[in-house]
Amino acid sequence: MNKTLFLSFLILIGCGKTSEVGIQKLVGESREFNQVSVDADSISRIQTMCQAISFKSDLLPSQVGRKLNMNFSTKSCEDSEVGPSSLLQLTIDQQQAGKFVYKKSDNSLFELPDLETLQSGLFSTICQDVNNLKSPIKSSQSGAMWISSPTTNSLCQSTSTELCLVVEKGAQEVTGNYTIHTTEVLKVKLVNPDRGFVTDRVMQSTSYCQKGFVMMRAKF
Repeated sequence: MNKTLFLSFLILIGCGKTSEVGIQKLVGESREFNQVSVDADSISRIQTMCQAISFKSDLLPSQVGRKLNMNFSTKSCEDSEVGPSSLLQLTIDQQQAGKFVYKKSDNSLFELPDLETLQSGLFSTICQDVNNLKSPIKSSQSGAMWISSPTTNSLCQSTSTELCLVVEKGAQEVTGNYTIHTTEVLKVKLVNPDRGFVTDRVMQSTSYCQKGFVMMRAKF
């Protein structure tokens, strides 16, 4: 992960506060689309995560209507720090074949709604050809994702029961390079109960902001 991003996350999670200076340096970063093979150890970890996601994908139709509690904290574009965490009760719902989402008590979509399956979400792209995974990968006609699976950082500690995935998203510029606008860190559970569920998800992005960035964290 980019050092500037790492430090911004570290300040944000550790102290509940952050400065916009560090993140602005990261988010303005321009990268070339130079694909390299993901290292064998990371591919092994991502394969294990994809297997867990596949297991969950098969079970989710029977989980529709299930309620679970999620700790959720957020920061808007203009805020200088993350607000207090709140405990939300969410319900699993199915929007279409292969796409499952979290809904809040008023039936509106949760801010980080996607349950991640092999048909929907980040893993639907990453797991397509995981044995030959390269980074970055195209996520849309004008988007790309940089993928890594660290064993340890301040946000996500991989263990024998949970593994971490870091995704940095970029949008294509007129020059052909990509500007990084969003970073997500996800922790995937590998064992039952709740095998394949993302138990901790952190997202920060400038996509919705003219100034500053949004930050969200969902953990259960």
